Amino acid sequence: MAADADTTAEHRTPPMLYGVLVTYRRPQALEHYLDVLAQQSKRIDHLFVVDNAPSTVTRDVIARGQKAGSAHQITHLEMAMNLGPAGGFAEGLRAVMAVADDDAWVVMLDDDDPPPWDDMLERVFEFACSQYRRDRRVAMAGRVGARFDYRVGRTVRLRDEQLAGTVDVDYVAGNQFPTVRVAAVRDVGPYRDELFFGFEELEFGLRLRARGYRIVIDGEFSLAARARVNRLGGGFGRPRLTQGAPAWRRYYSVRNLIVILRDHGSWPAALLVTFTAVAKTAVLVVRDPGSAREHTTSVALAVADGWRGRVGRRLEPPVTDR
Repeated sequence: MAADADTTAEHRTPPMLYGVLVTYRRPQALEHYLDVLAQQSKRIDHLFVVDNAPSTVTRDVIARGQKAGSAHQITHLEMAMNLGPAGGFAEGLRAVMAVADDDAWVVMLDDDDPPPWDDMLERVFEFACSQYRRDRRVAMAGRVGARFDYRVGRTVRLRDEQLAGTVDVDYVAGNQFPTVRVAAVRDVGPYRDELFFGFEELEFGLRLRARGYRIVIDGEFSLAARARVNRLGGGFGRPRLTQGAPAWRRYYSVRNLIVILRDHGSWPAALLVTFTAVAKTAVLVVRDPGSAREHTTSVALAVADGWRGRVGRRLEPPVTDR
């Protein structure tokens, strides 16, 4: 577990910043991301690119990124099969732990959602370090975060007025630059790779919180991020599990949420998620009869696998999708 609060602790030298970037069949997105990283005011010391579909094209992109200075050092981790985001981040975190000191930090990066500001990584990193110096229970920081209601199995979006100062959350989404201290990863373990896709960052955050760690965001920074994409106000709720999502994504979302809730002892919430998923699928089938078989099959399999605890890569995403 993390040590008690210590407001006097200072690093003699700045801690290292590692990065884990997971990519899958998107060389153009990857190249753009590496170009954006080269423009960041805070350079990543060592970037691990986890490649779920290695190719000559990807190797060339990473080589150009190294020359452009996307990070001080780039390591290309070529996976033998598609491990999904969960497995990719797990492999990347294991690689970081093999070379990093406990006081280093590592930021998780989504290959199709690069930093929108040139000082994004610097702001999140400096905020994480400053909060850790104030309280050694701080294990993660990010741009935007949310809380989780175990009673009903739902993520809870913070209201705009709650975003002031340092705000505690239960997890940071994968595209919000979650930056975690290496010592905490060693303590609780990396992402749960067998989830494959969906809610892997939620599961990791809940595991950190269960060990007594804090996950924090800068309220004003988060509010500015909302304003940038016109998401201020109360009209934005939690992500929907079924509507507008392809069948394979809904399978992993429903299955993984049931698994997470069961693992944390929230059986009534797991039942509620099951009922909601089935009910929403019935409505979706009425609205779109042509997709009835696909949607019904995926949700039925998700419910069965979730309650049996059967995880891993069970449905294969289309080649063009993630």
